[in-house]
Amino acid sequence: MTQTILAAHQDFTTLPREGVRFTSLLPQPEDLGWTRMWVSCESYMDNSLSQGPVESTYKSIVADWAPWLSTVRSVCMDKSITNGARIQWMDEVFPSAYFIGIVRNGYAACEGMQRKARPKKGARVINGSDTYSLPQVGLQWVASNRKLLDEQTKVNKFLLVKYEELLDDPINELNKIWAFLDVEPPTEMYMDGEALVINGYRLPLLKNTNEESMTRLGTKGVEELEPIIGNMMVELGYV
Repeated sequence: MTQTILAAHQDFTTLPREGVRFTSLLPQPEDLGWTRMWVSCESYMDNSLSQGPVESTYKSIVADWAPWLSTVRSVCMDKSITNGARIQWMDEVFPSAYFIGIVRNGYAACEGMQRKARPKKGARVINGSDTYSLPQVGLQWVASNRKLLDEQTKVNKFLLVKYEELLDDPINELNKIWAFLDVEPPTEMYMDGEALVINGYRLPLLKNTNEESMTRLGTKGVEELEPIIGNMMVELGYV
């Protein structure tokens, strides 16, 4: 949702899918079958990164992305979730980068991940099941947010955005994002009912689905996750 909104800005260009899919220099857990579960293959994520000179790594990634980059728009935006596992490294390769980390209520996020993500290939065999357990997705949620919180002070430019706040007050939150990115706001941006209009694009905002996720999770699911994600929920200000 956030990528779609930002892509409507007159200065932005974006890739058709996650940037990690278009270069071999950014390994992803899906390479090993661990869909959205890098905590299960963290050494692969760390050790498979290019150890070559930063400049050549930068040029190689940009060359891989070149078919989708605009020559007239000044900002290239990528939404690769797994790059959250290597924020500092990305900052070294792309020193002019701005990082936006998005957090969401952990119970709702974990419910969605367990419902949608599936281990594949050899990971399914190792996992012993074709679905992830709640403790597994809870550990991944905690690890992802730990990275965001720990590394936000170690990179040049980082902004933390809450899913709930973006949906509750999109205009205000987007103005914070434009200011952070050092770009002028869109030439046209306003709410029209439940839709956001940016530069002629009408973008129906996804509604906050936390309540539905909590209903599906149920009391038992909350009790199973609480020992794992409870401290991070407090740290992120959800409790």
